[in-house]
Amino acid sequence: MIRTGKSNAAYNLSGENFQLRSAPADVCLVCMPYCDPQRPSLALGLLQTVLQDGGIETRSIYANLIFCEELGVELYERNHPQDPQLPLAEWSFAAVAFPDFKPDENHFISEIHARLGKIRLQSLEECREELRFIRHKAERFTSRLVEQILRLSPRIVGCTSSLSQRVPSLALLRKIREINPDVITLMGGADCEAVMGRATQRHFPWVDFVVSGEGEDLILPLCKLIFEFGRQVPLETLPRGVFAPLHRQTGYPGEKANEDVPPAVAASFGQHTTIPAYQDYFDTLHSLPTLGKIIRPSLPIQASRGCWHGKCKFCGLNTPQVPYRSRSAEDILTELEELSRRYGTKHFEFFDNALDMRCFHDLIPELIRRGAPYKLFFEVRSNLSKKQCQMLREAGIAWCQPGIESLHSEALKTMKKGVTAWQNIQTLKWFRQYGIRAFWAILKDFPGDQDDWYQKMAELVPLLTHLYPPSGVFSVEYQRNSHYFKRAADYSLQLTSISLLSLIYPLSPDAIYDLSYTFKDKFYTLIKNEPQMAALFDRPGVRNLERAVFQWCVASISQNQPVLSMKISDKEIIIRDTRPAAVASSFRLEGVQKELYLACDQAEREDRVCQILGDKGFSDSDIEAAIRNLLDNRLLVRLDQRLLALAVEEPYLQYISREHFPWGYIKGEPRTMLGQPINFMKSYIREMAGKGLIDSRYLPADC
Repeated sequence: MIRTGKSNAAYNLSGENFQLRSAPADVCLVCMPYCDPQRPSLALGLLQTVLQDGGIETRSIYANLIFCEELGVELYERNHPQDPQLPLAEWSFAAVAFPDFKPDENHFISEIHARLGKIRLQSLEECREELRFIRHKAERFTSRLVEQILRLSPRIVGCTSSLSQRVPSLALLRKIREINPDVITLMGGADCEAVMGRATQRHFPWVDFVVSGEGEDLILPLCKLIFEFGRQVPLETLPRGVFAPLHRQTGYPGEKANEDVPPAVAASFGQHTTIPAYQDYFDTLHSLPTLGKIIRPSLPIQASRGCWHGKCKFCGLNTPQVPYRSRSAEDILTELEELSRRYGTKHFEFFDNALDMRCFHDLIPELIRRGAPYKLFFEVRSNLSKKQCQMLREAGIAWCQPGIESLHSEALKTMKKGVTAWQNIQTLKWFRQYGIRAFWAILKDFPGDQDDWYQKMAELVPLLTHLYPPSGVFSVEYQRNSHYFKRAADYSLQLTSISLLSLIYPLSPDAIYDLSYTFKDKFYTLIKNEPQMAALFDRPGVRNLERAVFQWCVASISQNQPVLSMKISDKEIIIRDTRPAAVASSFRLEGVQKELYLACDQAEREDRVCQILGDKGFSDSDIEAAIRNLLDNRLLVRLDQRLLALAVEEPYLQYISREHFPWGYIKGEPRTMLGQPINFMKSYIREMAGKGLIDSRYLPADC
């Protein structure tokens, strides 16, 4: 049961009319669309606590919730496909942010329809009507939101800007500047780090201050300086990591020859506990007639910042200047207890980039000792042992993102993942054993990859359909700060910003490049868009893998989900196999086959397996025949000179239902195991089945 408490920021809705009921606030922190509605903002929660503890009255305004209520969950989610190549969220607010910019609207809509029309079963005109409707709603919404915020008489209005929030935030702050120029405007977040932050402050004059990096340590002194000096805060007094109005006159850090842009600042994370303030989120949610009834929220929390591995070539989340920092188990448990007490929830999503392995010695054992009082999500490395996976589930961590990225060791080595294919598959097996949902994807189109790798994975995937599937096969994103971005020339990459952004920002290509976090390669884009080039560089292995993964995903949501399980007794192993690729529905393993399968329950080097069985008295010929038989029956895989038994031992734990997902839950349309609305996918699945690309035995109900 979620406690509402006293309302600080609640909305009364009548159609599109809402009223913000709150006492005046010195600072308003705004979370604009399209942030997920089922959780509050960790950044705003932390900043609000710091400011209020410092004596500054602060409110968090969850505009994303209000807009989701007005637009409806389906349209809200459809307009935020989480693909940076499709900047729908930015486009919907662009007319407010840049009212004098009149790009070719039809070009933008045609590009979106070309990418999404078939999947959404939309005609071009239906796509145009939907996008125009959302843009119209965004314009009206922004005007009303500004009016309500200004009624609180704030001296500062700040927006968090991460992922697709920059243009919605720019739209809000521009309207505020037009209506009340006395209000100081502020932006921060992942989209404002280093070069991106400097570009934001330089190109959008209605944004006064931009914070680059983590803001907990600097927000209080910055606001006090703003209260004292307004927009004329002396540069020598500015906290490190802040771009200010005076920089427009005197020049920006990093503009001189041989001078780098100052890196994003790191806060003193882990040295003391700051409990984020989430009450404004809950007050807003409970005042909404629709969302208040269908959203079961979760709470974001962090046990560490940075990444202790930090070597993946494609990742731009962790810069070398930002150190890895972790908190003590005692502090984490204290925060979990306090947040659960305040807001009446047991669901938490850890925003860590990777679980600190020390947690297996303190935090996780303590959660187990306490009886797993919470439902938790963590990102983890994919080289976990069976015991560690068991501990995760016993501690209430039944949802993980293991960062698998590939099922081919050469691909993993090329991306510098630090793991191998056998480790990834073994982790998926242990996750299935202990009922842990694994959220992962397969990456393609990265520098140095080979189509043969994808073909080998396509041949491997049918053996794995009893395990948790990936969300898909996706082209690697070239992210700012990543190894690929910094060393682009070494990989013959010609990185440019996303082309559709030129229809959103009224800026030069260089300026848009500085604002961008995600980039594309010119050569890859040429291959993709030109039929003759696409034929010349055809990649059948990729196509086969995409087809195999799609079939895996569909089978995972069917009523007859594939099973590969084993019952072990003293004399034999009985295996049940309902995978589409099954050679037979059941197997009995005795003698050397039984001993071999048990020896390979955990991936083992093949020479070591032969030695173990030889020590038990089995001949080399019998061992070789057993290996060959199990491989032929698709019960065993050989990877990286290792053998791994694929069957999961009975009894194995079931996955916990989506209603208990730790990152929040929205009631309504049934969804797949991967989160997509089932009804949204059914027509597409039927089409694929009609082409013979999906085994009809494994179709979802009603398909």
